Amino acid sequence: MIDLMDVFLTGGTGTIGSAILRRLLAEGKSVAALARSAASARWLADSGATPIAGDLADPEAWIATALACRGIIHTGASFGPDMAGEERRFVSLLRRMVPDLVEPPRLVYTGGIWAFPASPDREISESAAFDPLPAFSHLGELTRSLLTIPRMGVAVIHPALVSAPGRGPLAEMAEAAVSALPFVTRATPDTIW
Repeated sequence: MIDLMDVFLTGGTGTIGSAILRRLLAEGKSVAALARSAASARWLADSGATPIAGDLADPEAWIATALACRGIIHTGASFGPDMAGEERRFVSLLRRMVPDLVEPPRLVYTGGIWAFPASPDREISESAAFDPLPAFSHLGELTRSLLTIPRMGVAVIHPALVSAPGRGPLAEMAEAAVSALPFVTRATPDTIW
């Protein structure tokens, strides 16, 4: 177990998570960050975070560390075949364990634009009803479940397409164009770009 940290971060090497990590560290916060691989652990440690070995697929292995922090920021997603099951296990653990805590951490949970309906003719606001793509149908259920965890302050954010200099889908598309290799997307055929 580590000393009390300010924040536990999932997805700390991703586009959103790495930007959050830089900001937290710049503000002097101590950050424990989930690391699925040795390479991720090295990158997180070199960035100034305390790497916590683990995987989104096995939240039982790291949930106690996360709950010992003052806040949890969940930006990680496996985009694997059991992504919905992984997220359900994480939320189920929170629902079971948080009520017993003297001082529960606050939670920022990121989902994604995929929770909202396709809208080629109009902008989508946060008040739009969920109508997710099939691979993300679990987001509505999880959001409702998270928002009812007793005594836990929860903020849910569903960002749209996220890119940063040299990172994210736009950077991947540009690199494919420059290298003359085909761009391979994680999106499914029902994704509307």
